Amino acid sequence: MGSQVQYACYTEVASTAKYRLHCDYRYRTAIKHEKSVGSQFIDLGADGVLDIKAGFHWDGPSGPLPDWQQYMRASLVHDALYELFRMGILPDDDEYLDAADKHFRDILKEDGVEGGVADLFYRTIKSKPVRRYALTRAPMNLETVYYAGNPAKFNKIGCECP
Repeated sequence: MGSQVQYACYTEVASTAKYRLHCDYRYRTAIKHEKSVGSQFIDLGADGVLDIKAGFHWDGPSGPLPDWQQYMRASLVHDALYELFRMGILPDDDEYLDAADKHFRDILKEDGVEGGVADLFYRTIKSKPVRRYALTRAPMNLETVYYAGNPAKFNKIGCECP
């Protein structure tokens, strides 16, 4: 599992969602589904490949996590998967929810968050009250440029899409 692209380029926006993805982003998940599913901005292949399309809005890290770069990719993937749950596209059963939450933890570790800290945040988002809140929020997908991950892909104008 893991991402093929090690950075995500996004813009801060003024709305309930705080960020908008600039470039398409792909992440290989462990979530297997009988068929490919998706929405306007999110596709999840039957093989587990998650494609998040440019223009996707998300609110960044929630709860005790600040909006720091080492948390942004994890929040992007987690929010995209939870958007599929909220829209009824993926079943919100424990198997799927656990997989989404584990990817959050794994990406935190990939992006340099210490293992014990990533595990603590994983246990927090996996708790029933936090999950219930995340599942009942309205879907978000109905400007300063940042990057997360590989700084070599950042340029003066913003981000360079692959």
